[in-house]
Parts: sequence; C-alpha cells; structure tokens
Amino acid sequence: MGMASGYDLGTYERFVGTLCTTGYKGHIILGVSPAVNQNVLDYFAYRNVTANILKWVPCTYKDDSKKSDIFRETTCADPYPDIKIQWSRFPLARNWLAECKTFTGPVLVMDVRDSIFQLDPFGPGLPVVTGLQVFEERKNQTTLHWLTKGPIFGCKSVMYNDTMYCSRTTIGTRAAMLKYLELMYGEMKE
Repeated sequence: MGMASGYDLGTYERFVGTLCTTGYKGHIILGVSPAVNQNVLDYFAYRNVTANILKWVPCTYKDDSKKSDIFRETTCADPYPDIKIQWSRFPLARNWLAECKTFTGPVLVMDVRDSIFQLDPFGPGLPVVTGLQVFEERKNQTTLHWLTKGPIFGCKSVMYNDTMYCSRTTIGTRAAMLKYLELMYGEMKE
C-alpha cells in the first residue's frame, strides 16, 4: 500500500511493474489524486491495482507553533481535514486495509515514487513477517534532524539524539499494521 498522488504513468509503471515482475500475486492498494489520468487508471486495471481516488477538502487543523507550516498546505485529504495531507496516509492506509477483508497476509506500506522491487517482498526464502518491522534511516539521520526535532519537542516536550526510524517503509502482520497505523494517526492528531 502507498500514497501515490499526482505521479506520471512512468512512476506507477516502475513501482507496480517491478513488483509484478517479481512474481508477487497479492493486493496492491494505492491512494491517487482526484485528477488521476485515465491512462493511469487503465494501467491499474491491467495490473489489478486497487486505486483509492482521494478527495481534497479544506484543512481544519491549526498550527499553534510560532512557525508557520513549512508546506503551506490549505488542502487536506477527506475525511481527515484535521491533519496535514502528508500525514493522512496513516489513517487512509488503515481504512483501506480494514476495508479489504481478503487482505490477510503481511502488509508493506511504503513510498511509491522512489521504490523499485527486485524480489517479491513476501516471496520464498525471505523471512516470515511477524509483528511490526521498521527500518532505520542512515546513522547520521537522527531525531535531531530539523524536520523532526521541532515537532518532537513541540509535541512531546522532549529532545533526544537517537537513530530515526523511517515511517515511510513499514512491514508487519495485518493486525500489527492496523494498530501501528491507528497509533500513528493518533500521534498526527496530537
């Protein structure tokens, strides 16, 4: 699953195409822009991709910090006008996963734009997915990075220097992923 809003056909072909080439036979669920091109939708139909067409709505969240929102967003994803559009991927993915009752195996949530597959992520010879698995960023990418330092301190009133984990690539069992996505939504609302 992933948010894939506003990309060209080549981006979708690279992500979906390389995944399908590995022999992967499971579900592929993507969130796409309301302005998605018909050629992209045709490609999704050919590859059996579930496209969730997003709906944009005015944001209702208020940034109480002294700094303005660096992304200057005024548009949010329905039904989550209370959080920044970049963060809505957590509750949206949770909803998509919860709605897809045949989606019972392990779940991978990741970036679409900059990812390719060389192997089926759940294929033979790979470790069995248990619980929730997260991945570390580069060692020099810590919680003191400007993009995370302020929000962590502003929200939690703590500052620490530790390895940062990538919330854009997460794998887990269905149950673990549903819980993780719900917790992340709670954090985003806070």
